[in-house]
Amino acid sequence: MTFKEALVDTLRFYSEDTNRRSHHGDMCYFMHNDGRRCAVGRLVRPEKEEFFKQMDLLNNSNIEATVHAHQLNVMINESRTITESEAIKELTIVSDAELNDLLLLEILHDEDHNWDKNGLTEFGMETVEHFRPDLVEDVHVALEHGILN
Repeated sequence: MTFKEALVDTLRFYSEDTNRRSHHGDMCYFMHNDGRRCAVGRLVRPEKEEFFKQMDLLNNSNIEATVHAHQLNVMINESRTITESEAIKELTIVSDAELNDLLLLEILHDEDHNWDKNGLTEFGMETVEHFRPDLVEDVHVALEHGILN
């Protein structure tokens, strides 16, 4: 899956039912105990789910900390060094995401003012505008074709 596909799918998924967001109080979890997942949690490779659950237990459910923890684990346990991009590919099903892409996806999911009962808010669309221009264009095309409505 490309990050473009992941972004459009994320917007569609949460716009259909914002109760799917993995929020509990003021905390967001990659994988909530009740089965909900955050935007990044939906992209986790099945074999890496336990690692993400451990990050949730540490109240450290952010992708930057998770990527860096994975890099450290690989260095300690496997005696190899990997880049952030390589770590992301090992942790997620997304083939071309960079850390900044996933950080913005996390912000889009986590911030309540990006969503209301009808889906993505006007403020949420402003948040989308912070993604790479090629991604923003794809979101606008999806909106025009009714994919996100």
